[in-house]
Amino acid sequence: MIRPFSRRHRKALLDKTISVSLSKRLRRRIFRILSEYDHAFFKHDTFTSIQDKVVKELKKIYGVDDLEAFTEDNKREPVDLFGFVLGAYPAQVLDVVEIWYQMLADARDQLSLQAEINAAFEDEDTPWRMCDGMFIKLDSGFMEAQVLARAEQLMLAEGFEGAIDEFISARNKQLGCWGL
Repeated sequence: MIRPFSRRHRKALLDKTISVSLSKRLRRRIFRILSEYDHAFFKHDTFTSIQDKVVKELKKIYGVDDLEAFTEDNKREPVDLFGFVLGAYPAQVLDVVEIWYQMLADARDQLSLQAEINAAFEDEDTPWRMCDGMFIKLDSGFMEAQVLARAEQLMLAEGFEGAIDEFISARNKQLGCWGL
């Protein structure tokens, strides 16, 4: 099962520990890039596409019958995928891209899509980048938290409990948290 950005970072988004902002121009670029990677195929006696599969997956993940987003008159209404990319919450737009990436069968298409998305985000001075099909924020605090959490997980998995204690103690000393 696909666990997209908004679900992986639900708590941080609610707590406003992380925030995502995407301009209308970037949203249009995202949809155009995704459209280049939309492949139609025959499945169960019907033609379908990556876009159809993405919409179906989004509805399943969000538990809704219709995708809703803000329209030009600032009302939330049912929309197609283009309207969703234009008017959904920014984290949901990242969901669309991550799910689309996962729906691509060819690894070369995945890498190419990721490169084009990252180029668009870089052009628009947006700190988010896609890595292995998932978005990460390129800021020092977020990266530090991710690295520290992963280091701790790896030490636990390898049975280095003593090393974890030393690691945490050294980190606390560096931060000036002597009594912790």
